[in-house]
Amino acid sequence: MDLIANKKESNSLGKKDEKGQILNPPYEIEKCGQIVAFPGKRLLTYDDVINRVDAYFDIGIYIINMYEKDSAETLIQSIETQTLEGIPEIIQGSGSCLKIEDKKSNIRKSFSMCLPDKETAKQIQNIFNEFLYNCNQPDVPCDHTESIFAVKDDGTKRLISTRLVKRFSKMKFGKDKDKLTDCLDDETKNNKENKK
Repeated sequence: MDLIANKKESNSLGKKDEKGQILNPPYEIEKCGQIVAFPGKRLLTYDDVINRVDAYFDIGIYIINMYEKDSAETLIQSIETQTLEGIPEIIQGSGSCLKIEDKKSNIRKSFSMCLPDKETAKQIQNIFNEFLYNCNQPDVPCDHTESIFAVKDDGTKRLISTRLVKRFSKMKFGKDKDKLTDCLDDETKNNKENKK
């Protein structure tokens, strides 16, 4: 029962979407509901950046999963995207391993995500940037016609707005969850066009 077969043509909400998954590089999302899934490696300990073992990862707007291989039965650990504190950074000395760390919940946990090279690691960092700052903010309104951006120290843009927070929260956790994702998908497209 491989993950790709189970999720084929579905997005992070389980909705049918022919472009719901990105399985090959270059890794770049077009919609906030997409899932990025790929093979990689993981470190056994953070003290040893040389020895690595095979792993499989998927990243979505709500959760990041690490598996032993491309099979749901081999899940090792999951971390909710909202518990990350910023974009995962490269582990010192590893070259291209990111540290995925839950910094906000009571149960602190982390794992490494080793990519084949720095370019691929940068693509995955960009995915996290999209999910954390352009998709998953509780203040991104669907009907807001003016986008206001703040530029972070590393040059990435973060969409900021304070309007319609209550509406977003009700949609996110209520019966209109699908409407929210559609709204976010449109908002992501608009943001990408504005950045060009």
